[in-house]
Amino acid sequence: MPNERFVVAITGAQGVGKSTFCRELASTLRTTLGEDVPLLDDLGATVAAMGVPLGSSSTTQTISAVWTTHLEREDGAPGGLVLLDRCVVDALAYTRVLDLGTELDRRLLEAVGRLASSRLGVVIHLRLSDFFADRGASHETPQHRQAVARQIICILAEWNTPQVEVDAATKGAVEKAAQAVLAAYRDSKGA
Repeated sequence: MPNERFVVAITGAQGVGKSTFCRELASTLRTTLGEDVPLLDDLGATVAAMGVPLGSSSTTQTISAVWTTHLEREDGAPGGLVLLDRCVVDALAYTRVLDLGTELDRRLLEAVGRLASSRLGVVIHLRLSDFFADRGASHETPQHRQAVARQIICILAEWNTPQVEVDAATKGAVEKAAQAVLAAYRDSKGA
């Protein structure tokens, strides 16, 4: 069916080159497939516009804003192949690192994350390599970025979502990710 959705999520700690990588991956996939590949990349700006503190200074309101924005954005995604710059993996990693809210709140978000992960066709994990170690934004401490990076690895190990790990700073990273996405996308269509 033309409105079926195949969601590719790009995850990684803040400052690992996700935005640039996503734009390049979307361009490569558009060229290869000869069709539109929407990139949903407005998460940070949307959450920032809500006026909540970000990064290391996040509050329970920030966590709620991030989760709501993630889920609404993913739910409203068009059909076909769609790229997400950040996804529920990131939301859950931040939730775990910040350890905000009650135990019941955190259990709820863990369950929501697992359910939402079943809608992801492939996760591209951009690891926090030495190249990106000192490239974070001022609203996140290096320790916070490293903790988020570790939690992303843990979450991906816990979930059965197909995934590819790349270092966005290495030559051929976009091509490696594009090949994995195309193989999974074509497989999902039975081609």
